[in-house]
Amino acid sequence: MLRMFFTYVLFCILFLLVLNAFGEFYYYHHFKIDILKLEELSYLVVSERVFTFIQQVVLVFLAPFFLCLIFILCCWMKDKCSKQLFRCLCLSIGLAPYLLVYPYAFQYKLSGLILVLVCLILVIMFWLVVFHIRSFEPHYIGIHLLLTIFALMASFDMALIDQQANLRYYSELGKASQRDGIENVRYKQFIYVGSTDLFNLYYNLNEKRGEVVRK
Repeated sequence: MLRMFFTYVLFCILFLLVLNAFGEFYYYHHFKIDILKLEELSYLVVSERVFTFIQQVVLVFLAPFFLCLIFILCCWMKDKCSKQLFRCLCLSIGLAPYLLVYPYAFQYKLSGLILVLVCLILVIMFWLVVFHIRSFEPHYIGIHLLLTIFALMASFDMALIDQQANLRYYSELGKASQRDGIENVRYKQFIYVGSTDLFNLYYNLNEKRGEVVRK
């Protein structure tokens, strides 16, 4: 059990590192800036753009903890229930997280659509594993739920970064209109979108491209 817990922890850490790097790339991609050419990968993987460091630590340990509890529950059900009932209960547990997908899919367009497609693939694969593998064991449900958690977190990350990019774009235009009148918006050329240790990053409204300025 302890080995399983730390295996899940390791996978969660690796996933968050990849998600952080992708999140930074995805955010600056909105503003036509290739952040991978400006910063080392070590800077990107410790990003706190969506999840703070404390939240990431909680996720790394909380998700494996619940997965281990579910594994214990499934082992208990295997001993107490018939084979067919056990598989049906496991399928129900595996499908339960997808109740969260229904409202999310209609709230966000691209990330919601991607989430629905990924979840559909996971559901089909899980159904095949549960009912078409004779040696089905409780640890399969842990793998399925871990992949489901990753899919939900990735889609949540994309949706929040889309919101951040839009908020940055329109809030900067709003500041321009409040300072010198609405006509000043058309003359605002650069929008500040972020910074690194060496550069300030801007989006050029007139030329529709990113601008990198050394500090």
